[in-house]
Amino acid sequence: MEAIKGGILFCYMLALFLGVGALTMALLAGKKNSNKYNKALTVFLSGMLVMSLYDMFIYYMDYQIGPFDDFLALRIGSSIIAILFYLWLRLECEITDGTRLSWFNKMAGIYVMLYALLWVLLGTALSYDYIYMIRWLLLVTDIVLLLILLVGSVAYMGKALLTGKSRGSVYYMIVVTSMLAWNYSSFFWGEASRYWGNGTFVREPLDLTIIFWFIVNTSTLIFVYKKNFIEAYGNKNTNEGYFDLNERMEEIAKEYEMTNREKDLCRLVYEGKSNRQIAQALFISESTVKTHVYNIFRKMGVKNRVGVARVVRGENRE
Repeated sequence: MEAIKGGILFCYMLALFLGVGALTMALLAGKKNSNKYNKALTVFLSGMLVMSLYDMFIYYMDYQIGPFDDFLALRIGSSIIAILFYLWLRLECEITDGTRLSWFNKMAGIYVMLYALLWVLLGTALSYDYIYMIRWLLLVTDIVLLLILLVGSVAYMGKALLTGKSRGSVYYMIVVTSMLAWNYSSFFWGEASRYWGNGTFVREPLDLTIIFWFIVNTSTLIFVYKKNFIEAYGNKNTNEGYFDLNERMEEIAKEYEMTNREKDLCRLVYEGKSNRQIAQALFISESTVKTHVYNIFRKMGVKNRVGVARVVRGENRE
């Protein structure tokens, strides 16, 4: 049994190593290409490291030193997860260019802030007996938090599919969202068990979170390497037509004095989307799309969509 416990602790440390590797590559890529996406990625990965360190600390306290079921410490853990949810939604917004859903992120940020403040204060001020009396508040606030993650992530995944994002990005969003939901559900199951008749903290579901950290940190390492690190430091001379599309669209928008809406449409036009597909992706009418497309053609000095693609790729338009 002691060997198994030591092995799990070693696995936590290995998962942390993977997380540090992903964060290091994100930081290096951010120095090369500084944009909102890279900044959101770096902040999210930092939050992931904090959460994984917390999980390892709780595990070590439970199995190497002695039972650890302090309510304040557990509520701090749930608050860290809540903040991680918000950081993940911000990153998904940048991955999908989902500016139309930014209002949802603002609402999520307000809820997360109130959630963390509420439970840290209650954990500090109240004894176990009083916490037991407000167990319904514990249940409701945690369920709402989980729903915010799931609703927001599903919306961003849908947008990613509609706008033709790469399969790698969509798969990564599915993996991380699933693992975050699993991690939080396991944590909540263990903590809530104490307040619904069992009398003690049920630790076992949390033991499985090492699987979560392996899966999410491994997939993150692969995603960051392919999406960020190679794009920032790959040999562009051996990759004809190479460029960072996010960075290029920012340059195009600035050069041709485009609005944010026009920039979004320009990208979709470049990706080969029809007027109908663009209208569905941005939740606007086709006539509005046609107006924006005409303005894009006029500003860029091109006659058709092929001309837009050539400008974005930096090719000779003649």
